[in-house]
Amino acid sequence: MVLWKIWSLRNDKLWNGSCSTSYQGVITATSFLQEWACRVVHSPLAKVRECRAWHRPTHGFPKVNIDAAFFEETSSMGFGMVIRDECGNFVAARSSIMDGCKDVIVGEIMGFLESHSWVKSLQL
Repeated sequence: MVLWKIWSLRNDKLWNGSCSTSYQGVITATSFLQEWACRVVHSPLAKVRECRAWHRPTHGFPKVNIDAAFFEETSSMGFGMVIRDECGNFVAARSSIMDGCKDVIVGEIMGFLESHSWVKSLQL
C-alpha cells in the first residue's frame, strides 16, 4: 500500500504538478491499509495500530523511526528504519531481514540495536 501511494504521489506530481507531502502519503496509505484490513476478517493486519502523528526532534538532531515485523512460520523478522531531519525531510532509510529470531521482543530490540549501529556508521 505504501509503495503504491508513493508511486501514485510521484505520478501526480509528474503529470499534474501536485505537491503532496510524504507525511500525507503515509497517512493516506495507512488509512487505505486499515480500511482493507477491516474487511479481511482473519487477517493479522486487522489489528493494524492506529497511526500516531510524527513529532519533530530537537533542532539540529535527526530522528530515526524503526518498525519490526515478526514472521512466526519462518522464525524470522524484518525491520525498517527511516531517518528524517527536524523538518521531516528524508535523510536515509534502510531495511533488513534477520533469520532465526523466535521472539517479538528480541526482534524489536535487534532492530533497535541495528539502527543504532547504522546511525553511528553514518556519523549523524
